[in-house]
Amino acid sequence: MKKVAIFNWLPFILGLLLLVVAKIDMLIFDPQTGDVRALLSRELPIVLLGVVLSIAVFSSSFYWLYKKERSVALQAIVSPVLFFICMSLGGAMGAAYLNAT
Repeated sequence: MKKVAIFNWLPFILGLLLLVVAKIDMLIFDPQTGDVRALLSRELPIVLLGVVLSIAVFSSSFYWLYKKERSVALQAIVSPVLFFICMSLGGAMGAAYLNAT
């Protein structure tokens, strides 16, 4: 059951990692010499992996509901939602910073 819990929370962990990477990118970005492609090359793989894992984890919630494991199914629903919230926050931070510079 512990491996299932880790798998269910991977999208949320990636969302938190994305927020940390976005904040670090904001701190090291120099508007005169900075390249947006370098920033995106660090953030985009995390986003893509998070989206794929979110779809997989959310899909597994149907299996857990079928097995009558409601707490695991709830985790499999909540974690992708939290990932997309983190992704939205990271995107908003990055977009606001890039527009300000």
